[in-house]
Amino acid sequence: MSDIAARIDALIGMALAPQLKADGYARKGRTWRRRGGDGILVVNIQASQFNAGEDGRFTMNLGVSLPAPHRLLKERDPPAAPTEYQCDLRARIGELIGDGDHWWRVDASTDDLALGVEIAEAWTRHGRPWLEARATLAGAADFPCRGNAFAQPALLLLLGRPEDARRLLEEAVASWPEARRAIARDMADAVLRRAGA
Repeated sequence: MSDIAARIDALIGMALAPQLKADGYARKGRTWRRRGGDGILVVNIQASQFNAGEDGRFTMNLGVSLPAPHRLLKERDPPAAPTEYQCDLRARIGELIGDGDHWWRVDASTDDLALGVEIAEAWTRHGRPWLEARATLAGAADFPCRGNAFAQPALLLLLGRPEDARRLLEEAVASWPEARRAIARDMADAVLRRAGA
């Protein structure tokens, strides 16, 4: 393990891991998972691929895996231990704190204690509430699903809101490049058919 990887792990171990453990999350590497509501909540620490020596950056990724819409969309169960990128709803901590794509920087001048406090605060003020608000089908239904334009309509269909789902499916189909729009239309029709709408 590189020096910067060890330092990032130590920071996370000091600032974030105890809170996640207290919240009921189980750790595997730099990913924590917890069953909650209707799915699995996921927290992941992603280090930059460009970290080297004593200089590095890392961010926090969040995800919610909801089996019911996953089954409706893909006709199979989601992974039992999903990674953040396999989740139906996803966010980066920077989106939530209003700082775009936020990466914490670690170098020789970094005050580890101050950075630890900042990470812990980002989790308690932004990460935890974001995940908890989306842990149920009803809680997740009114939030756009980054990276999967069909997930939110699937949630709405499962909650008995077919008109809202159809409207979002039409928007999703229209957003696809014209050359692939027929594929998107077939996918949307298949989702509606499977939902009986």
